[in-house]
Amino acid sequence: MICACSTQKKLKHPKQNLTKQHLISGKLEQISRYCGGAQPSQQMLDNFKIPKPLKEYTLYLKQGTANDPNASAIDSTTTNDKGEFNFTLPSGEYVIISKTQSSLVNLNAITDQKYIEIYDQKCLEDWFSKGLIQFTVIDSAINDLNLIRNKKCDIPDGIPCLKYTGPLRP
Repeated sequence: MICACSTQKKLKHPKQNLTKQHLISGKLEQISRYCGGAQPSQQMLDNFKIPKPLKEYTLYLKQGTANDPNASAIDSTTTNDKGEFNFTLPSGEYVIISKTQSSLVNLNAITDQKYIEIYDQKCLEDWFSKGLIQFTVIDSAINDLNLIRNKKCDIPDGIPCLKYTGPLRP
């Protein structure tokens, strides 16, 4: 018996395999403070309190609700001149971290520096674990993922829970 039939595989369109992506955007700003030297005017002191865009700052993204030191970053981005950043992501839970938070080696490189002292270990562990900001993408874009960090004098990367014990500035 001869069959004039053919078997056709039903191919899925390539885009059917893609998970819906959502644009996630925000802004990273920093508040500075007077760190010594000549006494500034009141206007200059007030200006320190106004958040300024944190330019050319690299942010890393991990999946989950906490910064797992054993997990690798799944993406990264760098803020623009206005401190703005964005990611395109499927639904899920995420945490944005700094380079310092990307590994315990990076964190220890700072905490092991001369004149840097940990004054609250639990606070430091919480800061590392929580990352800069945690968020959940459900089924729509997020366009207001904004973060203001406080820059501490002589403490790299705005890390809370540390203090500088070195010589004072003139």
